Amino acid sequence: MYKVGMVSKTTLVSPFYSIEPFLACLKEINPSRVVLFVQKDSTTDLRKNLALLDSTMGRVIEMEKKEIPMYDILTVAKAVVEAIEKENHAGQKVVVNFTTGRRTVALGALYAAYARNDLVDRIVYSTEEDNTLLDLPKLSFNLSKTKRAFLEELEKGKKGVPDIAKKLGVTKGMAYVHLRELKAAGMVGDENKLTTAGRLALL
Repeated sequence: MYKVGMVSKTTLVSPFYSIEPFLACLKEINPSRVVLFVQKDSTTDLRKNLALLDSTMGRVIEMEKKEIPMYDILTVAKAVVEAIEKENHAGQKVVVNFTTGRRTVALGALYAAYARNDLVDRIVYSTEEDNTLLDLPKLSFNLSKTKRAFLEELEKGKKGVPDIAKKLGVTKGMAYVHLRELKAAGMVGDENKLTTAGRLALL
């Protein structure tokens, strides 16, 4: 049974589907606010779980629900990034939980936490076996300013490496090195187009 103790000034940002692993996370974090990400086309089980959550925890914790597409990782990540920024700006600690929900939604939440790792207090996962809460490292995409700027130029539609080199103030040789490394990292694909990974890195 969940018991409300000293509520922290924390927002739990989380995909939602199953109630058990979510409640385990809720109990340990004990947030003052929860931002839930739920798939647009709700299943019967999801609607039941949301109703149960509303009738129990909704009475004691402020909850906000946001609908997201099930299989669009980039859109999910953007939505979670916006939530992280908003909650941080409001003075809340932010904990990102990526345990429950579709894998694509959970991954979108995880990538958002990496994109804003400086604004996130914790990234957590609740184990299936006994709902133990695990803390994950707050990784980042680790892009240098030049590589990020290179991706931004590609995103604008610029494909010519010499032109990008001139714009960034680096030699053509160095620009090709950056391009090769970005391709090796899976951020740039054929015809120098940004992949989903490249767009995630720009969040």
